[in-house]
Amino acid sequence: MVFKPTVHSAFTLERMFDVPPALVFEAWSTPEGKKKWFVAHEAKEHLREMDFRVGGKDALIGEWPNGMKSEFRAQYVDIKPNERIVYVYEMWLDVGKIAKSLSTIDFEPTGKGTRLVLTEHQLTELVGAVPVREALQAPGGPDRAGAGPHQVSGERGGGNAHETCS
Repeated sequence: MVFKPTVHSAFTLERMFDVPPALVFEAWSTPEGKKKWFVAHEAKEHLREMDFRVGGKDALIGEWPNGMKSEFRAQYVDIKPNERIVYVYEMWLDVGKIAKSLSTIDFEPTGKGTRLVLTEHQLTELVGAVPVREALQAPGGPDRAGAGPHQVSGERGGGNAHETCS
């Protein structure tokens, strides 16, 4: 058995939208809204579930063109409508569980728009000798880097995010 070191990390993504917080919150809190951006266009979707309430669960399972299977499962731990969502999630690839994270999304009003701040505190295992980010970016595989509600009307900056890793 090969020892797989555990990596603790955190990152923050920020996005600005020219729409009120209620519309950005809706993109995260409704099945219809979330399906517009939390999707793998090239993957075959096997399961999608969403029970948006404290204690409720969220799941997305799919298979990528290269045959790799991915699974995302989350549980909501705090919800403040139009202001904040906190959830814990786990993600698996064919090789097993690759990540467990605590995610917080804040929806801050900015004049007529919204500043979205997503912060993740991750506990990540490495996939063999390949860092998880590299595994996700493999040809024909999932790439969640910079994932967010890109389909929300009014996003500024062409989808670019301010990312801070520590």
